[in-house]
Amino acid sequence: MKSKLTIISFIVATTILLVFFRQHTDPVISLSVSTDGRYVISAHVTEDADRHKPIGQLVLWDIEKKEKTILARNANAFSAFFIPDSHQFM
Repeated sequence: MKSKLTIISFIVATTILLVFFRQHTDPVISLSVSTDGRYVISAHVTEDADRHKPIGQLVLWDIEKKEKTILARNANAFSAFFIPDSHQFM
């Protein structure tokens, strides 16, 4: 059941990113949706990044305001994860 929820969350978040924002970003490595669905956090790396230690952009997407905020340009690409029941992320 948990893996099914994860897949559904990923599909919803990806659709939101594509439909609402249509702004160029590098390929997504990790993605997380806040528990209330208001925010999506994503980590992106360029195609030429080191596969063993991918460093790239950390982006916060505000779904209600339809805004994209780049939080960091040198973040660990595996770091996009919301803490359950909060708007805080790791």
